[in-house]
This record gives sequence, structure tokens and C-alpha cells, in this order.
Amino acid sequence: MAGTREREIGRNLKAGYRRAAAKPAAMPAPAKNMEECEKTVLRLQGVTKRYTLGETIVDALRGVDLEVKKGDSISIMGPSGSGKSTLLHILGCLDIPSTGKYYLDGIDVSTLSSDALAQVRAKKIGFVFQFFYLIPSLNAVENVMLPMVFDSVGEEERFRRAEKLLNDVGLSHRMYHKPNELSGGERQRVAIARALSQEPAVLLADEPTGNLDSVVGEEIISLFHKLHHDKCITLVTVTHDPGIANYSDKIIYIKDGRVVDISKGKNHAALKERLKTFVPSWEKNKR
Repeated sequence: MAGTREREIGRNLKAGYRRAAAKPAAMPAPAKNMEECEKTVLRLQGVTKRYTLGETIVDALRGVDLEVKKGDSISIMGPSGSGKSTLLHILGCLDIPSTGKYYLDGIDVSTLSSDALAQVRAKKIGFVFQFFYLIPSLNAVENVMLPMVFDSVGEEERFRRAEKLLNDVGLSHRMYHKPNELSGGERQRVAIARALSQEPAVLLADEPTGNLDSVVGEEIISLFHKLHHDKCITLVTVTHDPGIANYSDKIIYIKDGRVVDISKGKNHAALKERLKTFVPSWEKNKR
């Protein structure tokens, strides 16, 4: 199921990039009547999602209310079939609610067309997935530059941004290596750099350590939170791992399409202290 979901998301993202490039429609304006639009990055109000499968009606989301402030880090947890995947699609602008409202960085995206959603998705959201989704024929710097190509960013600026981002994730020495020449952890770091290339309001990570061993996975999560802290990016992680979830400010528990609990991450304060002196292994190896 996870692989099927990832492939579907990958196809949607590629199609969205093509639409964004072919139809550079104006970005929808932020809602002016929202007093907190400068502070609140994600706001869901009574969001539902209903699917019809033949004669069967599936209520995947049932009145979800959620508010996430700029610079927050949250994790979304829940059993299979709880609605996590549907909520991920809604938050990532890969789908729209059946009813209710969703504001992303002050923009009401609830009723946008596919083309308008592609514009918002390309500019406002950075995606990181379990399976990396790097283009095999492109090297690391070209993969990071790719979203900027679709956004008509000039070549020199594309390279400047990509070079800096790869340096930020400790891969300046691997810029010209293709994915098959990189380890799993290095590929995920390229994917993180690519996700940040458009300076998104939200970094959305779906099981980002699912394909990595525990040691590398721990470092990737620490890197996520360091970048989140240093760049003040809102971080949303979908995970089955309580250890990863507990590094977040808040944990959102989903069951039967509803938010059933919101708790504080038990290890968030400890992680913030650790990040003050955090030096990843790839930096230590340079010394």
C-alpha cells in the first residue's frame, strides 16, 4: 500500500510540475480577512473527504480541525486506514476537501482548480518521501535545480541556490554524482535539498527514514529539525515511528478520519538542546 501511495504521489507531483510550467497562472492571493494569516501556516476547518467506490461510500476524513503556526514541527500518527494518507494529500495540495476549508500560508486552497493547486504546490510545499524520487539520469545538483527550472528561475540563480543547499546538507563534495553513486542517506539529503529549493512555507515528510537504517535515520531526523530550526520552516512529518514523532513540537493522532488526540513530543526539548552542538557524521569525517 505504501509503495502504491508513493507512486501515486510521484505521478501527481510530476503532472503538477508540468501544469505549473505550462500554465504559469497568477498565485492566488492570501485571504485578507484572516487576522492571523501572518502567523498561521496551515489551518483546516471542518475538513471532510468522501470517496465513492462503486456503491460504497468511504468517509476518509470526518471534520478535521487543525492549526499549525509558522515554525512549528508536528508529526501525524495513526493506524492503517485512519486517514493519514488522505490528510497528507490534502495538506500537500494533491487533493481538495469534500467540505470544509483549508488555508495554506493564508491562501484558501479548498476550491482551487488543478492548475492553481499545482502553482501553490510548487511554490509553497517541499516534499520528502521514503523512496527519494530522484531522477536517475541527473546528478545531485541537477536534481536540486529541477523544481527551479519549472519555475523559470535563471540558470545562475538555480546553481547558486542548489550549491548552497547541498552544502547545507553536507554534500558539496558529491554535487556531480548521480543517485546510483550515492548511499541511501546521501540520496535522502539530496531530496531534502531539492525540497527546500523553492524556499517553501511547509516541509512535508512522509516516512522519511523508512528506507534507512536506524543510525542514518536518526541523523536525517536531526538534520530535518536543524534545518527546520535554522530556517524557521514549518515541518510536518507523517510517521509510524513514535521515536521520530516524539521529536516534534506536537503529535497529531488520527483515527477513523478524526483527530482524536494532540500531545507534546516527549523528546522535543531534549532534541533542541542536542541540536545546539549537533555535528552530523559526514561533517565529523571531514575533520
